[in-house]
Amino acid sequence: MKTIVRKSLPNWSTPLALLVLCVLSYSLLSPSLGFNWDDWLQLLVNQHLGKNAFWAYFAYDRPTSAWTHILLMPILGENPTHWQIFTMLMRWLAAVNIWWCFSSMWPKYRRQATMTAMLFAVYPVFTQQAISLAYHQHLLQYALFTFSLAVMVKAIRSPKRFWLFTILALLTEILQLTITEFYCGVELIRPILLWILLKEKHPANRTCLKKTLAHWWPYLLPLAAYTLWRLFILEFPIPEPHSLELVSVLRSAPLKGLAQLARFALTDTLYILFGSWQGPLSLNIAQPVSAMTFFSWGIGLLAGAVVIVAFRHRAPQEQANQVDKPERTWFIQAIIIGLLITILGPLPIWLTGSQAIGDIHANRFALGSMFGASLLITALIEWAAKPGQHTKAIMLALIIGLTVSFHVRVSDEYRVQQANFRSFFWQLSWRAPHLKPKTALIARDETYPTQLSTVASALNLAYPAPQSEPQNLNYWAYRVQPEADPASELPGSFQNQYRTFYFNASAENSLVLHKQLDGRSCLWVLREIDQYNPDVPENLRSFLPLSNLMRIQDRPLQESYPPAVFFGEPPADDWCCLFEKAELAVQEADWAEMAGLLKTLEEMSTEPNPGSAREWLPFIEGYAHTGGWDKALALTQQTAKQNPAYAPMFCQLWIAIEDHTPANPEQKTALQTITHELDCNPVY
Repeated sequence: MKTIVRKSLPNWSTPLALLVLCVLSYSLLSPSLGFNWDDWLQLLVNQHLGKNAFWAYFAYDRPTSAWTHILLMPILGENPTHWQIFTMLMRWLAAVNIWWCFSSMWPKYRRQATMTAMLFAVYPVFTQQAISLAYHQHLLQYALFTFSLAVMVKAIRSPKRFWLFTILALLTEILQLTITEFYCGVELIRPILLWILLKEKHPANRTCLKKTLAHWWPYLLPLAAYTLWRLFILEFPIPEPHSLELVSVLRSAPLKGLAQLARFALTDTLYILFGSWQGPLSLNIAQPVSAMTFFSWGIGLLAGAVVIVAFRHRAPQEQANQVDKPERTWFIQAIIIGLLITILGPLPIWLTGSQAIGDIHANRFALGSMFGASLLITALIEWAAKPGQHTKAIMLALIIGLTVSFHVRVSDEYRVQQANFRSFFWQLSWRAPHLKPKTALIARDETYPTQLSTVASALNLAYPAPQSEPQNLNYWAYRVQPEADPASELPGSFQNQYRTFYFNASAENSLVLHKQLDGRSCLWVLREIDQYNPDVPENLRSFLPLSNLMRIQDRPLQESYPPAVFFGEPPADDWCCLFEKAELAVQEADWAEMAGLLKTLEEMSTEPNPGSAREWLPFIEGYAHTGGWDKALALTQQTAKQNPAYAPMFCQLWIAIEDHTPANPEQKTALQTITHELDCNPVY
């Protein structure tokens, strides 16, 4: 067979190329990604209860996994960029370990090992890399698991250091099993790898089988012990959070259970191998092309160039005895191993009745399958491409370029979500510099920038923490489902528990929030007059009796809140900042403050927005209370003309203005004009 010889790069060029691909995919926007989703719950544990409280926090599902937080929190701190970089490095280490594992296993196919590692580094099925604090465990565990596989292979290849490498492999296997159950399925690939390695020295099947079992049982014991403990011994503080629904079906109706397992395996495998590539292949051309889209394409081209350079100048070890076209044996082994890993990856979650093809969070269940799917794609490229390196390098560069571009766009989606998240909390802090403890926030689901537990956790970090009983939270968020009917009976109290945290409050100590779906409006803390607001859904209006503005205090308890390390610097949103402060000034009847806000408004030269009529109400009140009757009248007329549905609300506003301002001729003229033009009742 033809030997390939090229001018080479140093031995570390492959790990360096993998690092560059990971940086391009996941780290370019990391300073803007912040914390996301369950990150906030874990930040809350650290802030309120201390790092040792992670033992109790994780006792609800993975009681031994707390050590990663206890170890890393003092090192990485509460800076989101540090965690983003850490998770990127863990993915890189896993890729390096995969390259090392397959290079050691198939010394004549180092190029194919490099291709597999590169594909793994950017494989598109997992789109939650930006959830760095919560998912650092999964990626750290991946690095440990793949290291264990690599040194297991090295133990067979290096008989003189067999016990050293075996002990390392066993220790890292045990360590990774203490974190989650995610890689229990792919642990079962070990005997297949051992068989292939031992078959070289022991061609007889019976002898090879005995040798394989003899080498595998040390690895099987920790896996079996963990499985026994996890399924039959471990007791949870609450009912099993991930009960084995499929196992129950298999016991009661074996044929039905097997059919369900087969369906899970087929649909998830197809999704991992094919469906997950929909994003990279789309190139985002279905959306209006933006500067970020062009930027992602440029980064994809750069990533493709990295692949081309890496393959044209491979390291000396990758040149020696490298064949141009893999042998049939390698194809068979690669396909068997790749397919088994792909199928075994989601096995633990299938047993609970869930799948990797579920909601937005579910693709993490495909993590274990990624290096098997990458090996399958490598085999496909080797089979489809013509002999010679140029075609294969170009095919791989194209695939990786598309995927890196996709990851940049995914990161940008998290960046936008983070900006919206921070905007929500900064607007809330402008409107409510402090909230009295035991306050509930009620809104329709679309008002909140993310899931309820995340909002609730962030609320308790946005305002100073309680000094005693920190497990009893001061704030929580509740939703009104969009399709729900108006409440016929309001709750008297709220109680909530999430793991080690508790919330109890009277329902009267609540605030009702709303934000329009058009994305143009600011955050509204609803008050009594909003019962006439045509933009507030009826089912949310039914909760207005619970909205108690006395929960809001006009000064923060500490100037450092909301903490910039969590929520960033205040966004440059002049209008919403002005509106929220004007609403607070109206609530506090601080007309001196309002006078300054009105001056700022006039300097902005802002015209009433037809989509945000509600946001002009505090300025109308401000002009009325500071003697600007002509301006109050003109602003009402202009806004009401653009928003006729707001006429009843403007009428009620002017009734309130009459009740709270001294009578004078200008007031009377303005009231009569509004009453006539808007057909208000009563008639003045």
